Amino acid sequence: MVVLNSAITIDCLQYCNWSRPIFDQMALGGVDAVHVTICYHEDFRETVSNFETWNRYFQIYSDRIVPGRTAQDVVEAKKQGKTAIIFGFQNCSPILDDIGLIEICHQLGARFMQLSYNNQSVLATGCYEEEDPGITRMGRQVIKEMNRVGLVIDMSHSAEKSTLQAIELSERPIAITHANPSAWHPARRNKSDEVLIALAESGGVLGLSLYPHHLKDAGDCTLETFCRMVAETVEKIGIEHIGLGSGLTVWWHGCGMDVGPEKSTMVRGQHRRQGFHRSLSGLIIMPTSPIYEMVWKTLGSPVRRRTGLWVAIGSIFSNARLALTVESQYWLSCGVRVIVWYRTRLRQLLTLPFHCGPRRRWLLSREWGLVFQVV
Repeated sequence: MVVLNSAITIDCLQYCNWSRPIFDQMALGGVDAVHVTICYHEDFRETVSNFETWNRYFQIYSDRIVPGRTAQDVVEAKKQGKTAIIFGFQNCSPILDDIGLIEICHQLGARFMQLSYNNQSVLATGCYEEEDPGITRMGRQVIKEMNRVGLVIDMSHSAEKSTLQAIELSERPIAITHANPSAWHPARRNKSDEVLIALAESGGVLGLSLYPHHLKDAGDCTLETFCRMVAETVEKIGIEHIGLGSGLTVWWHGCGMDVGPEKSTMVRGQHRRQGFHRSLSGLIIMPTSPIYEMVWKTLGSPVRRRTGLWVAIGSIFSNARLALTVESQYWLSCGVRVIVWYRTRLRQLLTLPFHCGPRRRWLLSREWGLVFQVV
């Protein structure tokens, strides 16, 4: 594994048959945290059983894994040489039709929930449906409750309109934990440029997927081809909005990248791309926690290649945004670059509660980061 400063390495999503060998591989590769799928289609009681199973894992493999419920848990896991396990649902099935279960699931340890998985749900439309009516009335209320308790909205398996509406309705940044640009490979699970740009403008994060069905040339996709796509996506939406979500690829044979849970092959491939190494430390930082703002402040920020002062203005219609960023870079004699940045963002949100008409309000958020980089 290539060690990049003190960056925290997080796998945005992984699903596999968890075992001691896999936990050992993650430790060997320096994976500090992984977003684990604890629910696919299970109902609430079945999901609770999965939590019980993981509680036993935490006891049996306490030398390798710890629960990851907060950003500080991830930081402590790194210090101890362990992997923090962050739980997420790939479906909304555990909450059934009871919004009150959202907070219960968060208390159990869940930190991510997808609003739909390929098909239509009671909250949103899946990416394989022929028609996409968007976020449902219940879905709008669920988004509001997820924002309140700190459960991150994941739209990886959702359709275009539903995803765009989720980005607009959510008061917190959302995630697409495992998908690739559809312009690179037009799989129905991949995301359009419109979605990716809206995601980045709202402060969200995309976890680029290693799953063969999401890759150009599928199992024949090469490391060079994938890394070229990563570099192009970085140029399109910015390194601060990109992570890696391996997604059902542990021990997947036949893929030209041959990437296991340690990710070392991927890192070496990115190093080979000329000019891309400066962005690598940003790529492997994924803001994965109950509250995105807390992670940005606790874990720091990826390296940015721009300097000085700049202003970004988003849509002036239903969801206006104004962001002001200041960055200072310092080169030390020992070959270390220190980057300090501060951003204040003003967003106008259009909310649509089911019990009343549209309501506009302004939100002011502040973010900062301190980065040390060996140059």
